Amino acid sequence: MGTFRFFKTLSVFVLVFFIDCSDKKGDEDSFEPLSAEEVNLTIDVIPEGSGIVLPVSGSYTKGRQLTLRAIPNEGYLFSYWEDGFYSSKDTHSITLDSDKTITAHFFERNNDFRDLR
Repeated sequence: MGTFRFFKTLSVFVLVFFIDCSDKKGDEDSFEPLSAEEVNLTIDVIPEGSGIVLPVSGSYTKGRQLTLRAIPNEGYLFSYWEDGFYSSKDTHSITLDSDKTITAHFFERNNDFRDLR
């Protein structure tokens, strides 16, 4: 009687397995590949030659998140980002959901510091 019960249980598992597998046939048709659409990122630096921004201008996959970093050249300091809102942090996170133009503003360092002691 134990052998009969084993084969009965095994046949139920096999039947459920085949029904479950046959139920998933339509999944291949509903697969949507990831978007390969690209958007453009344009980075401007003001004044010209005062610093760089990484990553650089270029085409990126739509929806990609980037963290921009402003790096001042010698004699300059980072001031702020301009892209629809104001931020004075030297890093700036964006999501590329459309073409974007972002401007990094730097200012010339004033070396005329006085001793404040």
